[in-house]
Amino acid sequence: MKRIAIIARSEFPDGIGEDFAQIFQKLGAEPVKIDGKTDLTNTCEKCDALLVPGNPNNIPPRYYGKGPLPNLDYPVDDFALDKRVINKFYKAEKPILGICGGAQSVNVYFGGTMNQKVENHDLPPERRHDINIKPGSILDKIYKTPILPVNSLHHQAIKNPPKDFEVISMSPDRVIEAIAKDDILAVQWHPEKMGDQEFFKYWLNSF
Repeated sequence: MKRIAIIARSEFPDGIGEDFAQIFQKLGAEPVKIDGKTDLTNTCEKCDALLVPGNPNNIPPRYYGKGPLPNLDYPVDDFALDKRVINKFYKAEKPILGICGGAQSVNVYFGGTMNQKVENHDLPPERRHDINIKPGSILDKIYKTPILPVNSLHHQAIKNPPKDFEVISMSPDRVIEAIAKDDILAVQWHPEKMGDQEFFKYWLNSF
């Protein structure tokens, strides 16, 4: 059974969330929660990969060399933990998956910058918008289609991706929806909220 480390988020009573718990249970994988008290060395050794989940708290812009926009607040710094955990798993050469806010954390950790305000992407959970998928990318191998409808629950997005990362998906309005490098994948939408078992099955089988 593969063990997947997941950084805990305060919005979930158990830190992980029912969506991830159900999907990994169906796929025969074990989620392992990481929080500020976790022994990262021990957890990294026993886990096969890292999942950096979505987060309602924005990354403080000082981490990518910018100041906050007017009327945008950054009361909680969850990126400090994300940064430590990503660093541990990256140095251990273990796969990393970032989702929505977690994708933004992956982007900033590796040197990317953020667009602090994007319009028309903070949609109701049931709404979908199309994204374009790059031929030959991991997303192309998963979905086998050039266009995919996804949910969109964000108002910030990747602006300049990190060096050596490939942009593998964009929305029609040119917002970056996914980046990848080696065994690191970051997607802006929430496949877990769509019940997208195939996405996670392919990812788990890739390592």
